[in-house]
Amino acid sequence: MFFEPVEVLAHESHVRTVAFSRGGDLLFTTGMDGLVKVWSVPDWELVGVFDGHDKSVNGLVAHPDGERAISVSTDGTLRIWSIADRKEIGAIQAHKKTVAGVAISDDGRTLASLSYDATARLWDTETLEEKAVLKGHRRNVVSAVFTPDGEYIATAGVGDTVFVWETRTGKIRTKLTGHRIAVTGLRVAANGEFMTTAGHEGTLKFWDIRSWSLRQTVQLEAHGKDVAISPDSRLIAIAGERRVDLRSAVTGEDLATLELKPKGLYSITFGPKGDWLAVAASDKRFRVWDVDRIL
Repeated sequence: MFFEPVEVLAHESHVRTVAFSRGGDLLFTTGMDGLVKVWSVPDWELVGVFDGHDKSVNGLVAHPDGERAISVSTDGTLRIWSIADRKEIGAIQAHKKTVAGVAISDDGRTLASLSYDATARLWDTETLEEKAVLKGHRRNVVSAVFTPDGEYIATAGVGDTVFVWETRTGKIRTKLTGHRIAVTGLRVAANGEFMTTAGHEGTLKFWDIRSWSLRQTVQLEAHGKDVAISPDSRLIAIAGERRVDLRSAVTGEDLATLELKPKGLYSITFGPKGDWLAVAASDKRFRVWDVDRIL
């Protein structure tokens, strides 16, 4: 089915990330053009640009304090920005190779940078001091998520294994297997009950966070490149090739398919109130749907 989204030409090259501010009044996009752009919600007008990275900006998270945003890049750096001033207020050379993604704990105290050097690194958000190096992956690490209590962080990338680490010690808690080739789409439900993983083989898996056991496997029409879970933990959106699928997080039932022209979709996210669904695409654009109109 085709539901008409808001469509905005945002960058000079692929749009790599979409992320809402914690208050939901801003949308951040990152691009292969090396820029972070800030857009007003709900009129989607450009209101700011963060310019500091030398290469593709591959990930961004908004800090829970609502005042800062953190971005990572192919240039190996992690940069912290003042949202109000649109200025850089901190930066480190986080890795020697590409930093493919970034995650932040719910309390805002710990950052995770994910790299093609096969490691994830944990950082103190205030001091930017390194807290731990998570070693275990054999190839690129591209996706990560903290549990709501901050006790654990799960990481994945090229390879069939999801690693779950103790955040405090940096030690491996467990390993989750069952996917093939590569794993993306690590997301934890806000209710703290389950985590999703999307495999290159075309399945979406649900894991119980308390026991780290597999709850359910759903076969997808295509490989899910990213996954988003609605704030009320009831909906899941999967970005695939030329489509976004909406499913029930409770039953796995397919609720809607949003068909798109561009083949390459990257990041997908719900607004903090669950009212908007945004996706980043390879055609230099981002798209936004009003969730109520879809369902």
